Amino acid sequence: MAQNAARCPVTVNALADVPFARVKNRSPSVLFSLLRPGAHIPPHTGEVNTRLICHLPLVVPEKCRFRVGNDIRTVVEGKAWVFDDTIEHEAWNDSDARG
Repeated sequence: MAQNAARCPVTVNALADVPFARVKNRSPSVLFSLLRPGAHIPPHTGEVNTRLICHLPLVVPEKCRFRVGNDIRTVVEGKAWVFDDTIEHEAWNDSDARG
């Protein structure tokens, strides 16, 4: 989306040469998100198994966790986690800060 890309020119430039998979109306998809204090994203799965998801946490307060399948990890700033979107996953921010 041009309006969002204009707000993040350094990120857009860094991703310009990444060989993303192209699937009409599905990918590529790059987004920033935050998880409010005390929030929980309930267990869910993606709709297609044609992509991998890469989470790269940039700002992480204490007490944040992420689960993919049976693997639950503490979220670590700067440590990416790549997974198949069709595997059930969920996330928690049990802190008092945005993450």
